[in-house]
Amino acid sequence: MKLTKDELRRVAFHEAGHAISGWFLKGADPTLKVTIIPRSKGSLGFSQHLPNEFKLTTKEDFKDQLIVMLAGRAAEEIFFNNYTNGASDDLKKVTRLS
Repeated sequence: MKLTKDELRRVAFHEAGHAISGWFLKGADPTLKVTIIPRSKGSLGFSQHLPNEFKLTTKEDFKDQLIVMLAGRAAEEIFFNNYTNGASDDLKKVTRLS
């Protein structure tokens, strides 16, 4: 699947939203990898975070993780004044957060 320049730009902003918010929020899992190249069917890009499994999670940590998960959608809203269905997977992740 080949993305147009506009689609690739939007994916880049979306993934940058995840990565940048994760960088600045101390309760978020550290960013491991970010790509805007489609790697699988249904994924136009992704940011991968490395969870610390040996840590108790506080309410503030949960808030930071929620912010990171929704930051891609927020970046689309800020820079493009709308959002795409690419944010739907982010919403699924938020509902699975425990």
